[in-house]
Parts: sequence; structure tokens; C-alpha cells
Amino acid sequence: MDAFAPRRTFVPLDLPGIIDQTLDALRRNWMVLVQINLVMIIGAGALFTLASTPVVFLAIVDQETAALALALVLLVALPALVVWFSVGSAALVAAVGGTVLGHKPGVGEAFLVGRGRWLPLLGTGILLFVLSLGVVAPALLAFGALLWGFAADNAVAPLVTGALSLVCLVPLVVLASAYVGTRLAFAQLAVVLEGRGPLAAIERSWDLTRGYVLRVFAYMFVVGLTGFVLGTVDQLPVNFAERMAESVTRGDPGGLAEIGVTMLVLLAVIGVSFVLTLAISLATQIALVVLYYDLRVRKESFGHPTEPPAAAEWPPVGPAEWPPAPPSE
Repeated sequence: MDAFAPRRTFVPLDLPGIIDQTLDALRRNWMVLVQINLVMIIGAGALFTLASTPVVFLAIVDQETAALALALVLLVALPALVVWFSVGSAALVAAVGGTVLGHKPGVGEAFLVGRGRWLPLLGTGILLFVLSLGVVAPALLAFGALLWGFAADNAVAPLVTGALSLVCLVPLVVLASAYVGTRLAFAQLAVVLEGRGPLAAIERSWDLTRGYVLRVFAYMFVVGLTGFVLGTVDQLPVNFAERMAESVTRGDPGGLAEIGVTMLVLLAVIGVSFVLTLAISLATQIALVVLYYDLRVRKESFGHPTEPPAAAEWPPVGPAEWPPAPPSE
């Protein structure tokens, strides 16, 4: 069952159409999406602070006790963080999906969906991780044989076998990873937006991409490459500001005022970079959801309007009466 019903008509999209819908969805509900991310970050920080505060106090009193407490904290805090980020991820997917369908879900509504879907989403993530390990396992085994050949004395056979296996298997593993990743790209979306379980969601993603593998891979490649390039360019001002701050603090800056101004510039650049990085991440997530619904439009006529039957006309309009009536005198 879909978490949200479509509120507008959907038609198949090309790449410019997917980009337009992505930017439109980001423009219409960016504030809620940013708030969900901030709630996730603040909640994770609060969990970590609550878990680490006793360790800090114990470290002042007894370091041995603090080490044991740190192990216990990690044992408790890490699962709590995993659950929290699963809830937040499901909430973000729900908010993006609702926005693409024409809704404007709030933060509370999104987290209500996330609270009900975090466990299947976590299970799906674990299954996808296991499947990805299965895809790359041959290359890992070949790499292990190569390392064994380097480590063992006079182990020519493992060395040659490992090298040949890597040369032959790496291209196949790359292709297999791209294929499987494309076929399973929408499994987690199916968990949140359709309420499916882990296995059903994986099967759903596999069915949706059947016949559209190259198209989905090409679109995902373009979107991912665009995000990577923008993210790399976005980090250039940060690196420049950090080098500028380092050069000022190392040399003779001529006073604390110059150091203060440089640090303010660095903080401003980092803040702008954070905002841009978040916008790129949200746009990438929205583009994936738009592509998911585009596949449903193409394969299931999702979001197409259903015209109600026209009312019958009266008196009925039909062929002329037969036999014809006699002419009136």
C-alpha cells in the first residue's frame, strides 16, 4: 500500500524532465527536508552526548573503570544510533516521496512513517549489504590469493593465480556490481513508500527495473556524477580558506584582528559548503525517487487520471428511425 496517493497527473519523463521535477520538489519542500536532516543530526548528537558523559566523569576518577564503561557505551549507543538513523532515513524518504507526489508532508508526519518502517528498512539494508558482499567475493578471494603469494616464501603459484584472477575478475565484478546495484536501487524506496518487507522490496525493485536497466543506470550515473562534481567543486573554497587560515596563524599576521577575520571567513565558507552539500544530497535523493515513480508510470500507468464514464445523452442521438415516418400532409 502506498504511503501517499498521487495528487497530480504523471507522464513518462526524459532526463531533463527528471531534473526539472527534482528541482521543483526541492524548491517546494526544502525547509521540511532540511529540518528532518537537522533533527537526525541533533538527535544523534544528543544520544552520543548522553552516552559519553558518564565515561568522561569516570575517566577523571578511574581510567580502568572508564575503559569498561566506554565498551558498554559503545555496545548500547551504536545500536541506538543505528535505529535512530534508520528512523530518520525512512522519514526522509517518506517526505521526499510525498513531495514528489504533490503533497507537502511535515516533519511530524514524515517521522510517523519512519517510525513504522525503520525495522524493514534496516533489514533491507542488511540484505543489500550481504548481496553486495556476494558480488565482490570473487575479487576479494583473488586479492587474498595475491597477498598470500606475496607473503609466502617461493609461493609462485598463488602469486600468479591471484594476479590472473584479479585481471580477469575485476572487470566482471565491476559490471556485476553495476548491474545488481541498478536492479536493487529502489528496494529501500519500496519499503518506505509501498510498505513492503525486505524480501518483497528487493523483488519489487528487480521487477521495476526489468527492461529498463540501461536507462536507469545511465540516469543514475549522470545524477551521481553531477553530484560528485558539484560536491568536489564545493570543497575547493573550504580547502582554500583552511590554507589561508593556516598561513595566517603560522606567520606574523599583524594582530589578533586579522586572525579573527580569517577564522570568520573560514567559518562562513564551511557553513556555505555545508548548505550546498546538503542541497546536493537532497537533490540526489529526490532524483532517485522521481526515477522510481517514473518507472511505475511506464510499467503500471501510475498517476494516470481515470476518466469517469460520460453521462448518457437524452434523448439519445442515434441512427434515423426505420422505417421512416410518412410525410405529413
